[in-house]
Amino acid sequence: MPNPSTPDHIIVISATTAVPHPLTLTEGTTSSSTETGDQNFTTEVNSGDTVQWQFDSSSNVSGISGISVTQPFFSQLPTSNNQWIGRVGTSNGKKAQESYSIDYSVTGAPANPYNQDPIIKMKN
Repeated sequence: MPNPSTPDHIIVISATTAVPHPLTLTEGTTSSSTETGDQNFTTEVNSGDTVQWQFDSSSNVSGISGISVTQPFFSQLPTSNNQWIGRVGTSNGKKAQESYSIDYSVTGAPANPYNQDPIIKMKN
């Protein structure tokens, strides 16, 4: 499946060498920069939506090494091969939600890789 030119949702991750964890997550005007905020950072999606995870090039994040979500929630799992774009499945129930894991590295940080666990949730 070709990648869309503009994903429906873009989640930007950011961290610094001085503060590599917790990660700052931003989508549009929604942002979370605390580990307990993971549960508050929820991306609401519809069936068939595409979600792309990117790292902020002005931060010290050197890369994403993995995004772990379940196959049933996504019909296309995000990988480095598809530029970290996932496609939400059509068989998710109303208001279904799931925690997922972002593994990332920060240049010069002592304990790479780090991990963050936000939520993805169906709107309908």
